[in-house]
Amino acid sequence: MTRRKWTITTYVNGQQREVSLVVYDTLGVMRRESTKWANRVTQGKADFSAAEGVCHGFELIRVYKDGSEKKHPHAVTVRLAQGHTSPLIVSHEIAHAAQHLYALDFLGSRRDELAVDHIDVDNENFAHLYGELFAAAWGAINSEPERGGTNER
Repeated sequence: MTRRKWTITTYVNGQQREVSLVVYDTLGVMRRESTKWANRVTQGKADFSAAEGVCHGFELIRVYKDGSEKKHPHAVTVRLAQGHTSPLIVSHEIAHAAQHLYALDFLGSRRDELAVDHIDVDNENFAHLYGELFAAAWGAINSEPERGGTNER
């Protein structure tokens, strides 16, 4: 399995957040890897057999013996496949990534609030976050392999 991988770092929400962007050689490998990762938390119920791209959102928090916590900046993995990196597919998956980061950083414990209360034409925080993530992802995917990302086998 060969893949290209980048880390997109953003500070738009006021703190460091990282999105892993992975482009696999084939759609089949991307679907298998997405299902394998998701099945760790869904008890084998994940099915990405028809997916053109996948976004996994999560939150990593280290809890220390004294009860204090530290959030890890890595919170999203976007998985794509060669030949399936059109602006529509990339934009779609990055929208999911931006929604997840927005929910983590702006809504926090209020994540059950209706999106209509936050996602509207005046939401500059979300617009800047989405724009920065999409521009970085699009630039990475369209860069020459030797100029960006890591090639892994």
